[in-house]
Amino acid sequence: MTRWIDRLTAIEALEDAPLDAAFLDECEQRGAGVAGRAIRFSTPTFKSYSSCDMQGCGKNSFPAFSITAGGCALDCDHCQAKILEPMIPATRPAVLDRKVREMVEREQLGGFLLSGGSNRANEIRYEPYFPVIERLKRDYPHLKIAIHSALLDEARAKGMEAAGVDTAMMDVIGAEETIREVYHLDRPVRDFESTLEALCSTRMEVVPHIVIGLHYGRILGEAAALDIVSRHPIKSLVLVVVMPFYARPGTFRTPAAEDAGRIFLEARSRLPHREVLLGCARPPGMHRRGPGPPRGAGTRLLLDEDRADDQDPLARRRRRAMKADTFDLFVAGLGPAGACAAAAAASAGARVLAVDRKRRAGIPVQCAEFVPALIGVEVDGLAQCACQAIDSMETFVEADAPHRTAPFPGQMLDRAAFDAHLVDAAQRAGAECRLGVSVRSIAADGTVILSDGARIAAQVLIGADGPRSCVGRAIGSVNRSLVETRQVTVPLLDAHAATDIFLSAEIPGGYGWLFPKANVANLGAGVAPEHLGELKAIVTRLHRRLADAGRVGRDVLATTGGAIPVGGPVVPRGHLGDVPVLLAGDAAGLANPVTGAGIAAAVRSGRLAGEAAALALQGHLSALEDYEMELDELFGASLERARHRREELLRSETRPTPAELRRAWIAYPEYWDPVRPDAHRRGREAATT
Repeated sequence: MTRWIDRLTAIEALEDAPLDAAFLDECEQRGAGVAGRAIRFSTPTFKSYSSCDMQGCGKNSFPAFSITAGGCALDCDHCQAKILEPMIPATRPAVLDRKVREMVEREQLGGFLLSGGSNRANEIRYEPYFPVIERLKRDYPHLKIAIHSALLDEARAKGMEAAGVDTAMMDVIGAEETIREVYHLDRPVRDFESTLEALCSTRMEVVPHIVIGLHYGRILGEAAALDIVSRHPIKSLVLVVVMPFYARPGTFRTPAAEDAGRIFLEARSRLPHREVLLGCARPPGMHRRGPGPPRGAGTRLLLDEDRADDQDPLARRRRRAMKADTFDLFVAGLGPAGACAAAAAASAGARVLAVDRKRRAGIPVQCAEFVPALIGVEVDGLAQCACQAIDSMETFVEADAPHRTAPFPGQMLDRAAFDAHLVDAAQRAGAECRLGVSVRSIAADGTVILSDGARIAAQVLIGADGPRSCVGRAIGSVNRSLVETRQVTVPLLDAHAATDIFLSAEIPGGYGWLFPKANVANLGAGVAPEHLGELKAIVTRLHRRLADAGRVGRDVLATTGGAIPVGGPVVPRGHLGDVPVLLAGDAAGLANPVTGAGIAAAVRSGRLAGEAAALALQGHLSALEDYEMELDELFGASLERARHRREELLRSETRPTPAELRRAWIAYPEYWDPVRPDAHRRGREAATT
């Protein structure tokens, strides 16, 4: 019979990965007792996934919701609440109910995970959500609902069961030191076993998790956790490996692959009749621990970390490029920022690939389409994309008479034509632009996997892929604060040359607008995410009000919407392995936190990013740092003022007054009062993970 080691070395993907033959022989010997057991493979749903052999089931087939959004009182060292970031916020039961029902109608929703950040006692209060879970299970019996229980007692476990939860998950920790030092929690190990016992007293499927290396990468308490799990009638055990990139730099190390393997062997031995699963929360790829002395034979299960080639950046790039399409620069996103970046770098001689998930540039339009007049300095041929000139702004505060700001020169664009014009300019400059293609994943070494299966290896990456940038997430620069918008296109009954702004306490966290475009107008509103359920009604009321006044028709010609970053700039540069990464436009958080305006900043930052990338490719690496400094000089003060005014308004515990609304809008003198000169740096740090 062929040995396991021989079978593995015949797999192409492992051809350059030295394997520990002795350890694999031990696995083979101990595996003889479970011969014939079925093995199940699953694709993760918390991120997009694909390979040359299979396609992921999609992020929306089994999404995760967080009832605390990104908040967690524990702030554990291994996670710092970052594990919550990819989850869908559902901070009120009604929000969860609405979002699940929408996804059932729109997606192939098989179920969902309900999670959230813990309080200081490592408890999550799900009780207000139980009636929603019960109704969802009644209306959609096929849904499978899982929950991260945190610590609880039997009464609360029974409440979950009664509501209809199918699967309960919890982390089992076996070391008091880990609970105290990593979790910052004053609770004993026995509380974790008591929680497991309470869950197992129900009819729910109980799936405990053990995090290998939870104690800063050391193996400590995993054996005790296995002891606990083995004493209870669980459905299955999930083993995950701590992910150091979630933690503060230098505090965690990646556990050795052999250590993880031996814990798997021990789990298989102690739970011979239970499923033992490798969870998707683990360091991706063949992780390296970095330079260091050899640790002796038998310590490298997947990768010989001390080979000279593995420590040579150029050798790593050559290996990465062997099976990938190579470019000087890869740009994610072909909106104004991405198209301008691609054009600038290609004009300087770089070989550029830029992609966008939209099949046609700029369509669907997710923008109010106003730009300031000065953008004509940045974009040649703007006139062919303009619909009408704007000369003033009229601001309506509650029921007061409008405040007119003039001159306020600008243009209303045909945004689809504008984006197509910029993409055409990038192609004329020599960039390769692919529409209808999205980024599927980005590896730790900067290799990009596209939705069409292509692997891209570039020397520099630029993320211009919007407020929820996957490139930004890969380097830890995430827009934490967003506004959700809805916009309808309606007939414009009277000619109008002003942008109309509607400020009201009835539009929480945002404002309404009417922007004229010749014989039609864009009418919409933006609100804080927790008020998303009210947004459609807000826009409908504004439409009815203006239709009753005879300004617009009652027909709705088109509907659109999207998210706008309103937290100010994030750190716009980083690295993935040896690959420099820059962010531009909304991905860099450059939209104005008060007005939401972002097209002009996208054009300018995109061009600067492309120029900086081209200089870096020529060996001038200081251009990358210069790019960050230039963004700060161009946009830092104005964005900080806007962020400060927005936060002032949101901090109010009462309904905002007309005076407070005026102070938070650019048309009024009080908006321009001084703010702390160093605050924008703190704001950017707060917006960066």
